[in-house]
Amino acid sequence: MSARPTTTTNTLGGALQSLHSGAPLELDAAVAYFGPGRTLESILPGDVRQWLNTLSGAQDRECHRTALATLYQRAQERGTVPVGFDPSSVFQHLACPGDQVGITDFVRTYRARQAAGVPQA
Repeated sequence: MSARPTTTTNTLGGALQSLHSGAPLELDAAVAYFGPGRTLESILPGDVRQWLNTLSGAQDRECHRTALATLYQRAQERGTVPVGFDPSSVFQHLACPGDQVGITDFVRTYRARQAAGVPQA
């Protein structure tokens, strides 16, 4: 992936501003953690995991991850990051990265649905 020049729109703070008043409050926490000048392409899945693990509770983590994923979707639509680039997407099936309870709940639900004959996505 070739490095893109840093512009206002490809930084976390610039991308947040481009969402105007529709930006989820959870993104303020992302800007505070990563810094407003950090480029979107420099944030990697490991960085997202570290950030999510600073948050408390599975629901809180999922809300923040979803907000970040939405930001990356919009950035892809605008051509600010390459299509498919979303470091938060690797955590979309884990309610709570790094938390065994979240993983256990996911497995329990999957097995119950499987036993009931419900098709799995």
